[in-house]
Amino acid sequence: SDTNPDEYDDSTILHEYGHFIMHAFSYDNSPYVQVHSLTDTNQDIRLSWSEGWATFFSCMVRNSPMDINIIRDYKAYYNIEDLDYDIPIEGYKSLVPYAKGQDTEVSVSSILWDIYDSTSDTGDSLGLGAKPIWDVFHGFKSSYDCVLEDFYNGFFSNSANEIYSNQINNLFAERKVFY
Repeated sequence: SDTNPDEYDDSTILHEYGHFIMHAFSYDNSPYVQVHSLTDTNQDIRLSWSEGWATFFSCMVRNSPMDINIIRDYKAYYNIEDLDYDIPIEGYKSLVPYAKGQDTEVSVSSILWDIYDSTSDTGDSLGLGAKPIWDVFHGFKSSYDCVLEDFYNGFFSNSANEIYSNQINNLFAERKVFY
């Protein structure tokens, strides 16, 4: 848009490319007609998965938990690792209130990041890299709703991942997601 030109925002470009990757190598069942915001709660869980995946993908490719967006004359950012958030015109400083449940894209992106990254922090001692996430993601077909619960079930359908069950369940519980 005129007020938010994203053509130079690596994070945004890779986020949109993440949607392409989803369509090309997995399956997406998101109702894209819905307007959405990062701070939405109670999103359609298919939209939460799609948007959360795309944000995670952007961060994974850049190997940085920071999502940066230049809007007009200021830089907005949020961090999917520690959930810091700074958008000067909105005044938010933390995404913690928006990172609860399977119906927020912040929960989805932060859970995927904590599975992927090698930073150990509270509730997250994993560092599994992209492969186990990709294996589940790549296995999604049109018979799936393509939501966080499908990812969870797909992750544990590989018996080799059972050794991570306590860590994964703690990570999901930290985001108030229980299956």
